[in-house]
Amino acid sequence: MKITKILTASMLCLSLILSITACSDGKGSSSTISLTSEQQGVISNAASLLPENELENKVVKQYGFYDINGAADIVPAINLFEQKYGGSIEYVQVDWDQRFTSLANLIMSGESPDIFPREDNVWPDGISNKQYEALDDYIDFESPLWSGTKAIADQYLWEGKHYYVPWVTANGNLLIYDKTRFEEFAIDDPMDLYDQGKWDWNAFKNILTEWTEIDDEHIGYRGANAKPWIASTGKALIGVGDDGKIANNIRDNDIARVQEFLQQLRLEELISDEYKDPAPAMEEGLTAFYGTGDWALSGIQEKLPDHEIGIVTYPKDPNADEYYIEDGSFGYMVIAGSKNIEGAVAFLSCCRLMQLDADLSETSKEVMLAERGYEEWQYEYIMDIRSGKHPLIVDNSYGLGPSVEDALSALLDEPIFRGQSWAEVREENYNVIDEVIKSYNAELD
Repeated sequence: MKITKILTASMLCLSLILSITACSDGKGSSSTISLTSEQQGVISNAASLLPENELENKVVKQYGFYDINGAADIVPAINLFEQKYGGSIEYVQVDWDQRFTSLANLIMSGESPDIFPREDNVWPDGISNKQYEALDDYIDFESPLWSGTKAIADQYLWEGKHYYVPWVTANGNLLIYDKTRFEEFAIDDPMDLYDQGKWDWNAFKNILTEWTEIDDEHIGYRGANAKPWIASTGKALIGVGDDGKIANNIRDNDIARVQEFLQQLRLEELISDEYKDPAPAMEEGLTAFYGTGDWALSGIQEKLPDHEIGIVTYPKDPNADEYYIEDGSFGYMVIAGSKNIEGAVAFLSCCRLMQLDADLSETSKEVMLAERGYEEWQYEYIMDIRSGKHPLIVDNSYGLGPSVEDALSALLDEPIFRGQSWAEVREENYNVIDEVIKSYNAELD
């Protein structure tokens, strides 16, 4: 199976999961999740904390392949937007595989929607192609509402302007595992190792070895490629230099070290290159760890209602001074040509306040626990990671544009999934990527 097919299947799976709440007619006008009167009251009280703006246009058009009106983690913010500004979110639906082509066409035709969930290709490709609006005239990083977001936003600077401002700092992928089965086979619980400061690459490999020794059918790891592993070194494959330009770290020694570690795991048959959706893969009981986003947790728990499902960050690099986590921050891009930038920013402010106000955060927690079926400890752990407990590593590998997709796929997939030599894969693809980076950097001169 080609790795590109594995990645495509993974993205389609994500599209399917997130599209469950999408409106069939392509337009959403109200939340599909009901809030209690007490929750409504909390939101009403929090509305006084937001700027007093009268919006000329109260409808914000959300473009995407899923409707945020049905997203449990966004619903309180949508309700706050409605109570404070009389606003609503109108869903403009697009198929997953057409979202970027259709976006370009809408911008060119003067029919731009207002917001679009940030995706990996935003920087530098989307921003340099003038698909998004700069937000410096609308967001004050010194204000209590937006303080704490600038460090991440600065990683997405283009020509001195901020286009992406996350309303939540978050982890990227996590490792999901079956605590019940680990206990059955007397395997150390990774969360216990994490709490003890012993959760590193070596501990991870020890567990894979124990697990796969149960019998030939057991698989150590499936899921995300090398990207979160590279982040554990404290470095990004494609990062941002001190001069604000794109930094090519492909030949970095620490990245070579992690890629060789992953290559060895594959050669020892501790990693699978076969794609399976997270829920059925974990249900069959043969996979020790599935590396993916926390969005997959609900589906896995539905398949295994009598099992306790564990989550943990990717293990620490033994040579690193602390845990470094792949950035999974989230926000909405304001689309170039939007006719309602003020309304879009007002909604972003509602999303941001939901993270900062204690009562709103508790309401958000109640909705998430009810709608997604998380255990409370799972939710608290995810929030603990999102609090900035560990440094986040921004890696913009997927932002270099479609011309280097194959080269990046090889770099991030071949050692971990195929056991290919990192040195060979690196040198075969280095120049292709470096030339693209140079062309982007030339725009910043």
